[in-house]
Amino acid sequence: MKHIYLLDEHLSSKQNGVGTFMGQFLNSLKSMDCEVNFLSFNDSDEHLRVSVKDDYRYYQIPFCNSGDFLKNGGQVFPLLSLYIKDAPENLFFINHSPCADFMKALHKSFPKSKIIFTIHDQGWTASCLGNVEKLKQILGKKRAGGKNKNVEHFVRQYCRQEQTMYKMADAVVCLNPSTFKLLQDSYAVPAEKIRLIPNGMELGAMQSFDKTKLQQEAKTSLGIPADEQIFLFVGRPTKAKGLFELLAAYDELFRTHANTRLVIAGGVDNVSECTKCSPHSAAHVTYTGLISKEMLDVWYKAADVGVLPSYTEQCSFAGLEMMLQIGVVVATDGWGLDNMFKDGDNAIVAHIPYESKNREQEFTANLLQALKTACNLQPAERAQYRANCQKMLKACYDAKDMCRKYDKLIKSL
Repeated sequence: MKHIYLLDEHLSSKQNGVGTFMGQFLNSLKSMDCEVNFLSFNDSDEHLRVSVKDDYRYYQIPFCNSGDFLKNGGQVFPLLSLYIKDAPENLFFINHSPCADFMKALHKSFPKSKIIFTIHDQGWTASCLGNVEKLKQILGKKRAGGKNKNVEHFVRQYCRQEQTMYKMADAVVCLNPSTFKLLQDSYAVPAEKIRLIPNGMELGAMQSFDKTKLQQEAKTSLGIPADEQIFLFVGRPTKAKGLFELLAAYDELFRTHANTRLVIAGGVDNVSECTKCSPHSAAHVTYTGLISKEMLDVWYKAADVGVLPSYTEQCSFAGLEMMLQIGVVVATDGWGLDNMFKDGDNAIVAHIPYESKNREQEFTANLLQALKTACNLQPAERAQYRANCQKMLKACYDAKDMCRKYDKLIKSL
């Protein structure tokens, strides 16, 4: 029997894609012959505690070192070795980065065990805004320099850590074909060590729901007029997510499409900075703050268009939810998103002009045009986009496929 150890950060995984991934991953493990354990770092318990709940064993590791748990491996893993017997059947799944020293400490305490690292993001993506050519230029230099010296230094240093991490791992899981190729070309990871396993969604009842009826009920519950079109953004308000360009594009759209609303679902700490981008449409931009999964589901049902304006994603759960529950998506051709969305097929895609000196302005203009196109879709066109989204989900993002691929990976180690 395999013994699975999932390393989880108790605080952050409740609010990000890693937590969503963990839920889907657990579903994948249900049909396998394995024992599942959680190493819950920064847990709310004040003392190290081992407990069993719902057939899972939890090693609850308290908050320490200001919450920077990736620096605690040298103290935590020797302690855990008193409770966990090192064996080749142990598989430690790591989902957080950067963690080179953390992995070294894990390997030192459990040398017979296997380590699987899953790439949910890489260090260069936000700094380079998904521009892989910029990454290659930075890595091609002998040393960091020029006006972006600090950025180049950060990227080079982070990439070195990632190379160390990938080398120590017994398997590296990536979520999209672009990263699969990049790992070989720029990180020198052997192809046989890499597993391409995209995120998956449960698709059982996909075709049975009545979108119109559910949407009307959801809008009524939220106090929104039935004829007001809702654009829904889900995610963190960061530069790499393209939120500021989206707000500027919507502000311009609102001049001619006043019967619309942009909803920003997620925690926003910089509301004043956001509102500067929407001087004309501020009354029609709704910030939900951090909300429960159940409440987010209501917004998905109410939305007419999902908007994913990111410069970079690995395999966005928000994008998958938008395909599944909304069916009309405005996306970009940013890093990773070009694997998920095809213009005129399952999305309306706004091009990111990396080669332009006026990138932000041109990107905003492209987003504006994409929003207009989505706003003016006829019912038959919306139905076709929904059908194409369902086709893409079945072909590439079915949770059953995710389960089979992880089963194969686990059995191979």
